[in-house]
Amino acid sequence: MPLAEAARSGPVVDGRRQRPGDWPPAQRTAFANDVDGLVAVTAASNGAKSDEDPAAWLPSQDPCGYVTHWVRIKKKYNLSVDRAEHDAIASVLTKCPV
Repeated sequence: MPLAEAARSGPVVDGRRQRPGDWPPAQRTAFANDVDGLVAVTAASNGAKSDEDPAAWLPSQDPCGYVTHWVRIKKKYNLSVDRAEHDAIASVLTKCPV
């Protein structure tokens, strides 16, 4: 999960959206170094993906695995999901094997 996406999707705490810079240093470090948030891709894929969420970019291979992984990280760090992102995720998951 790109740090920029985490910044756009920080959880709301006390009525205010948290950004990674607002997180306690230990939480920021844990997120940035969490290997569960990393997905190995080619340089070309990484460039195409940039810091987009699944509404704007999905891999051509294994979109189900990518989206499942994406949701796991969002849940782990209590990150929000916007409507377009939600709809894209739901669309992919409806096509995934159970």
